Amino acid sequence: MQASNEEIVAGALWETPTVSFDTRAYPLVVVRYRGSVTEWDFERHLRVCSSAMRLGPKIALVLDTSDGATRSPRSIGLLREWLQQERATIEARLAGIAFVIPHAAVRFLLSSLLVLDVMYEHEVFDHYAPALKWARDKLSVAA
Repeated sequence: MQASNEEIVAGALWETPTVSFDTRAYPLVVVRYRGSVTEWDFERHLRVCSSAMRLGPKIALVLDTSDGATRSPRSIGLLREWLQQERATIEARLAGIAFVIPHAAVRFLLSSLLVLDVMYEHEVFDHYAPALKWARDKLSVAA
């Protein structure tokens, strides 16, 4: 099942050349970044994320950057704006977010909250498998 331009339904897969947004295991949601994510794709994926959080119960996100590159300053700004606009929804609907970041320096920055003021439960991992387990554990206690 394919999702529409900027909305998603449970059980769907939304993709662009640089971002995939997978709700096939909803309420577990997996976002993967590929290569240098364009600002256009990044902005669109934020709208899809808003859509996913409005589907129903709490969700857990796994953001896998294993195959992605660093975001542009503009993308970081878009993320900050989105976090402010969606703050109430995030607080109500996000059980937790697991960041998969294989690069130690980037993990340090995110873990230290030097990049963004993260207002939700999160954890930073260097591999996908432990991030997936953490997200599933968050869902099991969020219901």
